[in-house]
Amino acid sequence: MMDNNFNYDSFVRNPPNPVDIENLSLPDSLFSTNSLSPPLFNSFTISSFNINGLKMHPHNKIELLNNFFSLKQISFGGVVDTYLHPKQMHFLAKRLSNCTIFSSILNTSQYIRSSGGVSLFIENSLASHVHTYTSLSSHLLSVDLYFKGNVKLHIFVVYIPPTSDQALRDNTIDLLIQALSDAKRLGFHHAVCGDLNMHLDHFYPIFFNQPQIAFKRIHRLFNFLLSNGYVDYTPVNFSISLGTFHRADIVSRIDYVWSCPLLKRFLLTSVIFDVRDTDFSNHNTVTTYYDRSFLFSSIKMACARQLKRCSHRIFLFDAVTPSQWDDFSAHIDKLCHISPTIFASWHVNRMCEYLHTNIIAGVNAVLPARTVSNDHTPQLPKDLETLLQHYPLFRSCRRIVLDRVFIDHPTAPQLLTDLKAISDAVVNHFQNAVPINSTLPSHVSVLPARWRSEYSPMDAVTPDIYETLLSPPSLEKWISTVSSMPNGKAPGPSMITYEMLKHLGPIANSLLLLLIRKCFASANILDFWRQAMVFPIPKPHEWHCQLKNTHPITLLEVIRKSFVKLFYNQLSSIFATHNVLTGGNFARLPGGTCRDPIITLESIIHNAKHNKSPLWIFSQDISKAFDSVNLIMLKFALKRIRLPASAIMLILSLFMNCSNQVFTAHGDTPSYWVCIGIDQGEVISPLLWVIYIDPLLTVLHKEMMDPYILRSPTLLPPATDDTSNIAINNLVFMDDSTLISSSKARLEHMLSITEEFYALNNTSANHQKYVLISNSLPFTTTSTISPVDFDLQLFTLNRISSIFVTPISITSSFCFLGVWFNLNGSRDFVKKQIASECNSFAATLRLARLSAQQVVYLYNTVLIPKLEYQMQVTHLSEKDCRTAMRSI
Repeated sequence: MMDNNFNYDSFVRNPPNPVDIENLSLPDSLFSTNSLSPPLFNSFTISSFNINGLKMHPHNKIELLNNFFSLKQISFGGVVDTYLHPKQMHFLAKRLSNCTIFSSILNTSQYIRSSGGVSLFIENSLASHVHTYTSLSSHLLSVDLYFKGNVKLHIFVVYIPPTSDQALRDNTIDLLIQALSDAKRLGFHHAVCGDLNMHLDHFYPIFFNQPQIAFKRIHRLFNFLLSNGYVDYTPVNFSISLGTFHRADIVSRIDYVWSCPLLKRFLLTSVIFDVRDTDFSNHNTVTTYYDRSFLFSSIKMACARQLKRCSHRIFLFDAVTPSQWDDFSAHIDKLCHISPTIFASWHVNRMCEYLHTNIIAGVNAVLPARTVSNDHTPQLPKDLETLLQHYPLFRSCRRIVLDRVFIDHPTAPQLLTDLKAISDAVVNHFQNAVPINSTLPSHVSVLPARWRSEYSPMDAVTPDIYETLLSPPSLEKWISTVSSMPNGKAPGPSMITYEMLKHLGPIANSLLLLLIRKCFASANILDFWRQAMVFPIPKPHEWHCQLKNTHPITLLEVIRKSFVKLFYNQLSSIFATHNVLTGGNFARLPGGTCRDPIITLESIIHNAKHNKSPLWIFSQDISKAFDSVNLIMLKFALKRIRLPASAIMLILSLFMNCSNQVFTAHGDTPSYWVCIGIDQGEVISPLLWVIYIDPLLTVLHKEMMDPYILRSPTLLPPATDDTSNIAINNLVFMDDSTLISSSKARLEHMLSITEEFYALNNTSANHQKYVLISNSLPFTTTSTISPVDFDLQLFTLNRISSIFVTPISITSSFCFLGVWFNLNGSRDFVKKQIASECNSFAATLRLARLSAQQVVYLYNTVLIPKLEYQMQVTHLSEKDCRTAMRSI
């Protein structure tokens, strides 16, 4: 007789007498493959399935698995024993349209018998709630999800190896218990699904009747789960005909879905589906059903449908034939039938709109294109798909899908998934990423004396040198500038690309030149060029749905960028010819290279070691340099170098009254006004930064006290003048600034000046990332190095009295402009770095199906340039070279 009132919770709390267990009646209907068909209304599911590997027939298995999850409406499907790397799982996932896959790493180097590999298949409507996922090992994956109402769900997928791999088994169990403890401490609702290779029905009598044995290490996982109130809602299997694992005539249940006490009140039921007839595996799936009210308020099905509707049109420039480009040029010239005289009389905004409309019309009419949606699944031949899965050079591009935003509040963290909430958070972040802390001065005369003097017009510069700066460009110079722009770049809001500009016909080019000349004449840009798109890309580390971990790329109009490139070429040439900038930062100027400061620093270190001279090297870190540029202070810096008023107005017009929109998975955000800064994507921005910081570098040079002196070799006869000795107190390239001194006191003086300049210019210095190294500090053999206190002078603007920096050990190497140095002259770090690069290169190509010519090409164009840059100050012996290159 079947007990329809069977209650698992009461069974656990009041277990039957062990002698009566064999007579216990269980609800067999739960194990029927026909049960719960259709699935329970208003529920979500967590499932566990041991797939027995996906290496054999992966495409068929993954499609069968996807169909099974779709048929049973599995919300979270834990799949274990995949035997595949994340890259391979990611590639297979491209064939799926209904779910998103998160996978663990795969470690096959040490544990061959239990190579593992676990994944979590998440229904797409729920995948947008994923905040982070962490591969704790090859056998343990954790995925965090956030929902409205501060609801946090943490799902673990685990495969515990059999006892034949006892060391790995113990390590996996310990990792899982620690992860569960952390999830419980953080207040997550959490569940564990997977193959535990343990028999719960064997442990229950021990747990309830032999507690002294239950506490033994061998039982620690089940003891932890039951002692802490975790629930496996599938009834205990006391019948040899029921179970999840079948081998020969042996049937057992080793696959589980465990729910934490917080999640227990949402449990509905659990079921084992018999899938052995599908040739999947010798395991059945365990599926647990939960009340969807736990998630329902935050699930936006309309949002998922909207995501599927997102699409964009891309032009296939690689497929365009020369004759098609000719047709494109002729078609646009035919559309541009207006008289040049009438066109020149129009306002620049109207001129721009006319050209944009005709260029896009010509592109749509002539050039090949296709529409791609965000749910596009590439269709490749089966043999090519197999090759790509194992191709060492195949790499998935790191990108951000901005369909959720995590708010890392200390007491109420929240994952935003609502469209408007995401849009508002994105706009707020990018509009206010750089706070405006300083009070803006109205005129140079109100600045402190030091800076009032430095921002005054330079006597050494005459305005005559800029006489031709805004002269109307010729057609040849304009076409040459456009031709120099790179192909394959993302377009701005108009969707016009450099490829299109390079193939305009003579009529369209002549009209475009009229627009460019009018911008030069008016020293202003048109309104449409002030609009831009922001595309967030990930920083080197994982972004974890936090906007602070993104790097914004601003996509500007390509016609604007070509116009600015023309102006930049003329301005930088004038600067280089007449030595306008005096601070020593020659980045983005003709002939400027980072090699000069690199060689200079190496000379200083060698000189200090040879002469036993005191040396202090202090590297500063500037946060968001371009984004923090104050336009009023930029105007003062431009006036300082006596730039004409019209040229200043043109430069400032590039960054005034500008608006941005941000790409998200739900579409573009509303436009927002840009409050501060200059666009990193603008051609002239690096040069403007050099102009912006030149007053600081000049003041440091003028107030030079106790710099490091590079002296000529003593074997040479003494010079009659002092030109043989070079005084150096800073090395700067772009926004990479390093202070050099012979004493701590003078270094403090320079730091006081830089802090005052940063306060004046709203520049944010990240003191935590400052790097200090010196041969004048006490040598210590302990691992703990005490911070060095730098006492600063309190000026009118500087309110920072001291800075604490922990120095690097004199035996350690440090990085400057991507090259590593060592005060003791040791090259061991660089040698290891070179060997590591060679080993990585060899490992990448070892299994690649490449011809000899391809390998030589990669060697000469990828490896050698990287090694040459890293070895600028390092000379290797023939033996060192053989050691580093032996893996190639």
